[in-house]
Formats: sequence, C-alpha cells, structure tokens
Amino acid sequence: MTQFSISNSQFSIPLLSAAAVLALALLSVGDARADLAVRHVEIAPRALESRVPSVTAQGRFLAPQAISAVDVSADGKFITVGTMAFSHDANVWQFGPDGAVIARRHFPPWAPMQVATLSGGRAMAVGLAYSRVTSPDPTVWFGPTEELFAATLNDELAEADSSDGQFARLRPGAGDWRTGWFASHLGELFVRGPDWVFKPPGWLFDNEGRRQRLTFERNNLLPTSRAMRMAASAGGNRLAFGWLGFAQSLPSLPTHADAVSVWQVNPNQRLWSAPPTEVLPTALPNPVADFPEMAKDFRLAADALVPGHVATSVALNRDGSRVAAVEYGVWCWVRSKPAIGKWNPPIHLLNFLPKQRGRLRVFDGSGRQLFSESLPGEGMFEVGFSGDTDEVWCWPTAWFARGMAGVPWLPVERPAGTLYRVGLNSRRAAALDFPDAIADCALSPAGRSSRAGTAGFTCWKRWASC
Repeated sequence: MTQFSISNSQFSIPLLSAAAVLALALLSVGDARADLAVRHVEIAPRALESRVPSVTAQGRFLAPQAISAVDVSADGKFITVGTMAFSHDANVWQFGPDGAVIARRHFPPWAPMQVATLSGGRAMAVGLAYSRVTSPDPTVWFGPTEELFAATLNDELAEADSSDGQFARLRPGAGDWRTGWFASHLGELFVRGPDWVFKPPGWLFDNEGRRQRLTFERNNLLPTSRAMRMAASAGGNRLAFGWLGFAQSLPSLPTHADAVSVWQVNPNQRLWSAPPTEVLPTALPNPVADFPEMAKDFRLAADALVPGHVATSVALNRDGSRVAAVEYGVWCWVRSKPAIGKWNPPIHLLNFLPKQRGRLRVFDGSGRQLFSESLPGEGMFEVGFSGDTDEVWCWPTAWFARGMAGVPWLPVERPAGTLYRVGLNSRRAAALDFPDAIADCALSPAGRSSRAGTAGFTCWKRWASC
C-alpha cells in the first residue's frame, strides 16, 4: 500500500498538480451556503482495476507477519504491534522508538485487533477478535507488561467481551444477502488514554498495571453498557461514546436513547449527551426469497425487525472541547426464540446498516451542536480532528476481516477512495479522490507551523514514484 502525507494543510505528494492545490485553497473563499458545498480534488486518476481483493477470493493467504494493529504510547517510547501470524509465531510485539525489539510473544488463539502500551511501558492491553474460552465473544487481556511477556500467560487477566457486545457489532451492506453483506464490523473492545485503559463494563487500569473495578458504591462508574464506538481525548480527560439504540423498546433487550455521550475521567462523571437524528434506513432484502431451499429447514425471519440509530464513529480533539460523530439508521434484527429446535445461541441481536449517507454532527465541549449535515457520499466513514477545531476529516471505514481474502483489514465497501475534509464554519468540503480504496488515515494535531496539524493516508494503489 502506498503512503501519502498532508502536512500543514499543504500536499506533499509529487503527483498532485498545482491546480489541485489551488482548488483546495479556493475552498475557504466565498459565502457559506445552506447545504454542504463540495469540490472534488483528484489526487490521481482512478485505477482501472482495484487492488482490493474480493472478500470471497480464494487462494490468497496472509503474509507470515501481517500487521493487524499498531499503537504508539503517549510518551512516544513504545510501539506495540499486533500481527496475524502463523500458529505459535509471535503475534504481539513491543518495539522501542528506534525500532529495536523489546519483547514479543504468541498470544493464542489469534487475531489481535487492538493493542496498547501505556506511558512508561509497565502496562499493556491486547484485544482479540476471537475468544480464549468457550464463549464466542472477543477477549481483552490487560495488566502488567511483565505478565504479558512472562513464560506462562496469566489468563486471570483476560476477560471476554460482555453479553451486550451485541450492541457493538454491525453488518453493513447493500443488495442481496448472497453477495452484499459480508462485512462484520466490530467496535473497540477497549479505549485508552495516555495512562489508563477502560474496558467495559467496569474495569479501569493504570500505567502501573493496577486494575480497578468501577462500582456504583465507589461512585466511580463509567458507562456500564457496551458502546458501538469509544474514543478518548489526547490528554485523557474526556471519553466519548457512540451508541446503538432502537426506535422502540423491546422487552428482552436494553436500548440506548442517546447517540453520543461524553464523560469526564478522574473523577468519572457524565458531562452531556445528545439524542439521535431520526433516520429510517432502506428496507432489507428478504432472506426467504434469497435462500428458498434453506428456509424450508431454518427459521430465517426475525422475531422482530426494529429501526434504530447508531454512531459508527466518534472522535474528540486534543483537549475534548470538540466532539464529532457520524450517525446512521440501522435495522435491528431480533431473535427472541431458539434458532433451530431447542438451540438458543447467546447472540440475539444482529444490526444491519444498509448503504446510505451518514450524518456528520459536531458538538462543543458542553454538548451544544455546532454542525449537522449529511455527508456528500454514501457509505460508512470514520471521523477525526487534526489541529483545527473548525475542521474534521472523514475517511472510508475498514473492517477487521481476520484474514479473509488474505488480508487483516478490508474496506467496508468499494469503491472507497474518497476522503472528505469538512470546514464547519464555511460549510464546504474538499473531496479528495484517490486512485483506489483508502486503507487508513492517521491525524496528528501537532502541526509545526499551522493549527491544521498533519494527516497521513495509505491507499491500495501502488505507485513506484512515491
């Protein structure tokens, strides 16, 4: 994958034309409009053939050490990497700032989707997409670094995702069931600040590796239910949660009335929340029509199909004075009876997100909504701030494919090659069109000479000249 970087809001890519740079500059000129005005900037012509493999591609295998997660500690002294490695090879690595290997280990079963080392290097967390026990739920290990890299792994420091992890999983798609709904998007299993990690529903541990159970009696609770997405401010003083909820109450399942909520950390207390925007998604395809033979023996229809809302991405700026989220309408497929005969698996909720335009919402530090507008393009998008609090970036979401099609991560949909830089005051957006699907985006608020900071991107299209 080719890397691109944007520093101080100026492009440093050799292939970007002067006209494109001028077009970006013109985005800040002119009167604000009622709707979001969009100007497209072609980074390079669209590739004739995408390098993104089909999720059903066969004969493609993971590299021996395929990177699945990367984390840089807040003090910049530790780089933690998770890999999709062969059995018994190391899949959790810790490096120094110079790239020297500090420690490594094989962490069974496999598929680390999150890793983190806290400031000082004495505490770590690893989130696995698969369970280490009989439960089907993902697992988080968190504790002292010396315990993680000990000869024998301390499994008492591992905990499966809570049962309401069902509220942190999405099936985005479009079209018929056979071809259009392969992606299975998981929300974060934990969220970290510079010197703490929060693992829902009630664990907080610090950079000394000390675990603290959050309880009502101690008056130190953070949200006790599972959010779809979680994000912390760079300073670690604010936590934002993006929720999935139903448009109506169901007797068997809890629901979340808020789209976004923001909490203070240490002392832990809720600061504010925002209700969802009412969006009714398009209808789902009929599974009985798509699988008529299977429908003879399997109960394919839902016991209840309820519309709902979900914030699929959430972000805070450095000091938590701005919060951004992208919101969608979902269909919540509810099963209240056994699936087949007396077999009653623990997952009773599937959340389907039909392809649609998401709504970008931005709030100030007190919860006052500053901006609310539909994104120009359909599809799932991540959101983030660079250094400018009056500007947000939205880029296509990727899902943890766990090695399907020979890769750890895949775009939720294709094409997914457009990134939006949205000016909140001007209500204008730069649509940066890349030659192939965008793999990832990293934003840094620490610009050298501009409040806009630095943004870096990776694209599936390979360019030998970059």
